[in-house]
Amino acid sequence: MGEPLPDPFGRGFERLCALRVRCCAMTQPFAQGEDHPACGICPAHRLPREGFVVYDRPSRECPFNPDDGLRYTADGIPACVHPDKVGVEPDRVAPPPEPPAQLVEEPRRRGWFRRR
Repeated sequence: MGEPLPDPFGRGFERLCALRVRCCAMTQPFAQGEDHPACGICPAHRLPREGFVVYDRPSRECPFNPDDGLRYTADGIPACVHPDKVGVEPDRVAPPPEPPAQLVEEPRRRGWFRRR
């Protein structure tokens, strides 16, 4: 009649199941449920764990993008900056903050009127 049906317990079936499980796991958001403590704009609500990086705190290396509400690295990878809320260890450590700029003292102004 035709080719025999594949053995459901053969190697091909196991490979298919493994692919299906891995594929499904990669499409599920990491943070699921409305009661998850992650921020509302966190990429964990939209992406699987492999789809974003986690910094230990906010940083200039992953600036906020107001167009879609996410932070991005220079490579364009979405970033989370609250590892304690997501419940994972940070992937990257943010550099130390820049020191504040030295304030230049303005010259003292005399009173509002001048003596002649």
